[in-house]
Amino acid sequence: MKIELVRFEDGLADFEIGDLTARCNVSDWDLNEFLNGELIIKPYAWFDINEDEVAKPEWFGRKELFELNNVFERSLK
Repeated sequence: MKIELVRFEDGLADFEIGDLTARCNVSDWDLNEFLNGELIIKPYAWFDINEDEVAKPEWFGRKELFELNNVFERSLK
């Protein structure tokens, strides 16, 4: 499943994953830790296509979390 960074502003990053949006907190301090390999960005909320909050999908596991972090790192560079 394709993961795409769709918004990164005001300390938040939104990722589009299929029909869902995953929202992550990313502050300036976290960015330095992330770039040093000391932090993994994890979604704290999920939203459907109607922007209603939904539960974390069962299919979102380690592989998808790893890819989300790779997408974010590529977007920073």
